[in-house]
Amino acid sequence: MKIFSWPSVKRISLHILFWISFISFYTIIYGLYSGTYIDVFLQSMYTLPIDISVTYFAIYFLIPKFLLQRKYFLYIVTLIVSTLLAGAAERVFNHYIVYPHFYPQYNPSEYPLFTPRFFNMTMSVYTVVILASAIKILKYWIEERHRRMELEIENQSSELALLRNQINPHFLFNTLNNIHTLIQKDSERAADSLMRLSEIMRYMLYESNSTFVPLEYEIEYIRSYVDLQKLRLTNPENVRLEIYSSVNGYQIAPMIFIPFIENAFKHSEKNSDSIPVFISLNADVNPIVFKVSNPIKDKNTGSLDSTGGIGLKNVERRLELLYSKKYQLNISQDNNIYDVTLTLSV
Repeated sequence: MKIFSWPSVKRISLHILFWISFISFYTIIYGLYSGTYIDVFLQSMYTLPIDISVTYFAIYFLIPKFLLQRKYFLYIVTLIVSTLLAGAAERVFNHYIVYPHFYPQYNPSEYPLFTPRFFNMTMSVYTVVILASAIKILKYWIEERHRRMELEIENQSSELALLRNQINPHFLFNTLNNIHTLIQKDSERAADSLMRLSEIMRYMLYESNSTFVPLEYEIEYIRSYVDLQKLRLTNPENVRLEIYSSVNGYQIAPMIFIPFIENAFKHSEKNSDSIPVFISLNADVNPIVFKVSNPIKDKNTGSLDSTGGIGLKNVERRLELLYSKKYQLNISQDNNIYDVTLTLSV
């Protein structure tokens, strides 16, 4: 059975170090005044149990029971009273036991019990109690801050997972509809679309759950998605996809660009002689520059998708969580042209 763990040994060692430091400081300060370092050290060892008792009473009872519970008045009053009692106990102990032992000429009956030295002792006790309490409060603050950071990270992870789960079914629904249409019209093109779908599904299942993936994975996903969309267009040559990526090693949040591309395909004039969708991704620079533009059927619907804008709202929330102050998103609509420009620092 393991009695002592490393954290407990470390904690005990730190406590011992604290009291050694306190005794050393006390001995040096009062030794300089009296000139007898050994006597000061031995005297401080006699009263050390009182210092330890009131200190641990303060940090293990008063702080958690009163201070952390916001009972400030009770904390202050109890701290003052306990410190005064400890100072009085040390004075009584020194007056009747310690001083007669070290100084045989000292007669307790010839000296008043409470003198200005009593206040010096009280201040000494008060100093060590306040110092230990400050260290304990700082420890509580660091632990609470760490706990809040872990909770925030956990909440962000849960929120990101929820956002991805909201986006993925929407992609799958639209893709299956496209395949259904292709099966009825052209089986060869449908087979090609199934291959593209398998690549998309593999990415969604195995990569999208990661916070970040290699940029080249995201690029391949975009190519597969765009190729799948082009299979159902009357004029697929009207879709322009330009990707510039000669720099390897970048990491990107998975499926961060797709909602904008999806939105462009939904609301563009698919049978227009003009280019319905223009997609550009320049990863040769940092920040990465991503652009999408498309004519829209109705100027009042360009910023919405079939689910009321959930996809775009989700991706904006993901950008805020993952790229806070490291991204810039500009969306504009002019002359029935919907433009999106996203810059990401990676």
